[in-house]
Amino acid sequence: MKAVRIIALKKDRKRLLEHLQDSSLVHVRHTDECESGFSRTDTSAQLQQFDRNAALTEQALKILDGIAPEKKGLLASFKGRRVVEPEEIGKLASQSVKVIGICNKICDLDKQAADFAAERIRLRTAMAQLEPWRNLDIPMNTPDTAHAAVFIGSFPKLVDNRILSETLAQEAPELIFDHEIVYSSSAVSCAVIVTPLRQKELADNALRSLGFSKPLNPTSRTPSVKSARLKEKYDEMLGKIEKAKGQIGTYAK
Repeated sequence: MKAVRIIALKKDRKRLLEHLQDSSLVHVRHTDECESGFSRTDTSAQLQQFDRNAALTEQALKILDGIAPEKKGLLASFKGRRVVEPEEIGKLASQSVKVIGICNKICDLDKQAADFAAERIRLRTAMAQLEPWRNLDIPMNTPDTAHAAVFIGSFPKLVDNRILSETLAQEAPELIFDHEIVYSSSAVSCAVIVTPLRQKELADNALRSLGFSKPLNPTSRTPSVKSARLKEKYDEMLGKIEKAKGQIGTYAK
């Protein structure tokens, strides 16, 4: 066995090593020794970048497989791994910047689709919260008038007009009020109560003792109008998801 040392320009290092490995002319031996005047090339940053790129391409391929799966013949799974010639590897390597750019676009589009899907969940939750209020024909954040205090909120139990009237009369006998139940179930009852403005504090204390609470996100429009607008955005998000996935599919080839 003969040993050889090759000295070349650093810029040709990668190409020279690939040629030696592909030609099978030499066995490249790793050594920790380094003669005076020479230094070992630190490739840790490059290796980390290669690992990131490999993970990125695997992620992009996984995304593509879910949207535009590669069409394979019935016997494709029995063929095993395909032998890739050095020339093909070199050709692919020369396109690496373009390929990594495409992989980044695929992953960015997939994240956009995921964000749109999360927004649809938020919108669906908001619509569900408005559903009990659909019969309310005034905005949920309707303010007090010059002479009347307006309370819009819910009780955590089944309450009808008779029960509410009797309970308020018992809690605050001197309170003057009018009310309407817009929705009721075993879990929640939504109501509107109007009292003279001078009795607002009295009404507030009485209602609070009954478990009355105001909506967390009151709307400046009627619930039916707000719900319709949320539905428009909900459908719009679906269109954006489909568009993003369609764009991903264009990169399949």
